[in-house]
Parts: sequence; C-alpha cells; structure tokens
Amino acid sequence: MSGKLTSSRFYVTASTFNTHRVLKIDRTDPTTLGVTEDGTIYDDSQLDLLLRMVQDGNKSQGGLEKVLEFQ
Repeated sequence: MSGKLTSSRFYVTASTFNTHRVLKIDRTDPTTLGVTEDGTIYDDSQLDLLLRMVQDGNKSQGGLEKVLEFQ
C-alpha cells in the first residue's frame, strides 16, 4: 500500500501482485471528510497512467507527493 497526497486529496493505493485498487480521501471541505472507494481494478500500466494524470492535473498546486509506503 502507499499513500499519495495532493493539496486537497489523499490517494491510498492497495496492490495484490499486479492488480491495484484506489481509495480517494477528499479534504476540500473542512467540515466533512469525503471518502470514495474507486470501483475500478487497475493493472500496473493503468495505475501508473491514473497517477500521472493526477500529477499533471495538480502541477499548479504542487503536484502529487508520495507520503507513505507500507506493506
């Protein structure tokens, strides 16, 4: 598992061999915590593409930062 952070969202990726799931935690509203489990099961290349798109879409706010990796 690993955690990646933008200025307003936290993404947790969980992996089993070459399949990956994503949990999105939205921190844009200070009064509520939005948590969404992405129903898509990603392969390696799909997860890489998703994270690159998040990185590119958030470049003006600092991009995507890896904050934690654990097993």
